[in-house]
Amino acid sequence: MQLHKISDHWRQLGNTGWSFADVLPYFRRSEDNERGADHYHGTGGPLAVSDGRSSHALSQAFLDAAIQAGYSENRDFNGADQQGVGFFQLNQRDGLRCSTAAAFLAPALGRPNLTVISDALAHQVTFSGDRASGVAFSRAGAQSTVIADREVILSAGSYETPKLLMLSGIGPGDALRSFGLNVRADLPVGQGLQDHLLVFINYATDVESLMSAGTAEDVELLEREGRGALTSNLAEAGGFVHTRDGLTAPDSELVIAPVMSYQENLGAPTAHALALGPSVLAPSSRGQVALRSLNPATAPRIQHNYLQTEEDRACIAAGLRIALDIAARQGPDTRSANCPLKSLVFG
Repeated sequence: MQLHKISDHWRQLGNTGWSFADVLPYFRRSEDNERGADHYHGTGGPLAVSDGRSSHALSQAFLDAAIQAGYSENRDFNGADQQGVGFFQLNQRDGLRCSTAAAFLAPALGRPNLTVISDALAHQVTFSGDRASGVAFSRAGAQSTVIADREVILSAGSYETPKLLMLSGIGPGDALRSFGLNVRADLPVGQGLQDHLLVFINYATDVESLMSAGTAEDVELLEREGRGALTSNLAEAGGFVHTRDGLTAPDSELVIAPVMSYQENLGAPTAHALALGPSVLAPSSRGQVALRSLNPATAPRIQHNYLQTEEDRACIAAGLRIALDIAARQGPDTRSANCPLKSLVFG
């Protein structure tokens, strides 16, 4: 499925200015892709995009097995077509992460119209009548308020943004009144939370995984050549697939990581393994973010409601069957002496 058909769904929902054709020029201007410029990619922008410099043998084994299972190879998930399997490109420069802070913020730090206040905690948006006027925050035990000349933009993520709005009196009226807050606007803030559930299956292997990354040799390779195990983003490869017929776009993303996936409360991994599993790309289940406390330092109450719909349950189940089928392939790179998958462990 071509990307412009997928992203144009946003425009069809009434989001004027967010069609594929509208946003593509901005992506191209911001990008510095080491493969060069084409219709879908740009060069010379602040945000580095590069091929991975780890490309672990276990990641390659997954790709070989997936192709054997009938999935096409895709070298550019951000190009003309999203379907298929391949290695992901990364926001890296010389093997090191090129974050938005490094790409956009750091070069602008010297501008006279920019002030960065770090180690601060936002408390709420302040108002002048019905208009947002600034942000109250604390830093090193002292409280301050920044007053805006033009506008206040909240960009605190899917959890903290609704929390700040609710602490400012913008949100579900009954819930805010239960905390004694003055309701400025009774709106469904925090409702309709969506998240992409990802389920990993761990396969033990005799091949050395990224669990042992960090040796002196790895450090030297990173510093000298900008490649090797320490450049890995863990989810090195994967793909986009349809779990059922009749879909206009892939509904599941497969991810392969050449290291065991584990839950922190179960302890650190102790064996070499690869993690393989699907996610739900367009979940129909909906959750919510709600206030837990009036203390700005307290995390909000987060309820994801994963797998509440039959559609989501069917998607993750079908994705797991696809992952199991790929891992069971008997190709030369998946079960040979060079890359054996010995035992199945659910993490």
